[in-house]
Amino acid sequence: MISSMFTVCLVEDVDAFQGRVFSDSFQPSSNRDRVLNVELPYEGWEALLFGVLGASLENYRDWVAKWRSGETTDMFLVPGFPLLSRLNDNLVDVDFTQSEVKALQQEALSLINEPIDERARKLLYVIIGICDEAQRENLAIYLLAD
Repeated sequence: MISSMFTVCLVEDVDAFQGRVFSDSFQPSSNRDRVLNVELPYEGWEALLFGVLGASLENYRDWVAKWRSGETTDMFLVPGFPLLSRLNDNLVDVDFTQSEVKALQQEALSLINEPIDERARKLLYVIIGICDEAQRENLAIYLLAD
């Protein structure tokens, strides 16, 4: 079982951070970059993507096969939830620019009071908290796939 699908980082500049993530000597790209001690559990992601957002498991499996074979580099997106659905399992890193953080939080807030699986609700609260922290510090979010 995967405890957390991503290492959650708050970063000043997504492009600069991403350039350093894949270098031989990884270091933060800014003295403001930092790792948050939060978990995005697989079970919550699964409940959110397939239960709450209504993604088709068959379509997702087709996408995974195409992604792994290099047939596609497009993200698997669910209509109506373009930001939440970018949490594509732990296959790829995901980033949300400073200008996207508020919209990501709004997507999560729009679902929090719906009758949904508690695992998905807990994940949404974590996402909202990450967004709060990012907005408070005027930083972007970078989810490093584990």
